[in-house]
Amino acid sequence: MGLAMIAMGSMIALSYFFGSQWLERAVLWWPLLLIMVGIEILIYLWQSKQDAPLVKFDLFSMFVVAFFGGTAILLALGQSSGIIEEFRKLTAEKTYMDITDHQQPVDASIKRIVVRGNGRMGPQVSVDKMKERSVEVFGNCLVSPGREGQKELDVTRMRQAGDTLYISLNQLKERGRFPVSSDYCYVTLVLPETIPVEMPGWLVRPIFEGELPKNWKLNDNL
Repeated sequence: MGLAMIAMGSMIALSYFFGSQWLERAVLWWPLLLIMVGIEILIYLWQSKQDAPLVKFDLFSMFVVAFFGGTAILLALGQSSGIIEEFRKLTAEKTYMDITDHQQPVDASIKRIVVRGNGRMGPQVSVDKMKERSVEVFGNCLVSPGREGQKELDVTRMRQAGDTLYISLNQLKERGRFPVSSDYCYVTLVLPETIPVEMPGWLVRPIFEGELPKNWKLNDNL
């Protein structure tokens, strides 16, 4: 048990010098702690001068063995279920990635614009207005590691149905085994002020001075 405690203490001490990432890699080798305990017991039995040596544990030793055994079982369950990997992603350092920019002209057939979203977009969507008949979407997302292969993140969907243009702002696609995400997007949406607009008040935050255009309406039922 002495070797196992020295190894565990060394890993924690080295993490102060090399950062938590080193400790995360070292934790992957946790089965070695049990191997060290087993080797230590075998060495004791081999060096014992008794004909039928017995390994005796005091109360503290029993606690240490139970601690190592319970920790090993929890780590095994955490690795096999993916909890450790998901926790690593949630606590890892995040980076900013640009979302896919959208710039779509609004032709004369469109008489109304409806904006929809969900409560997991992160901070409220910043909404601005302009005189041109065009819709623009841009921004960035604060994401955890694992999206390095993606050049941009697309969170916008536009679809015309009849004389209405529907704009959907969606959260990023979940990754991993558990539907938990700490990724947030900061989106700016620019709409033409001459066209009637409906959008949920809990989702949007106007960034222009003055009141909303008279033909714009906040509708929390969207």
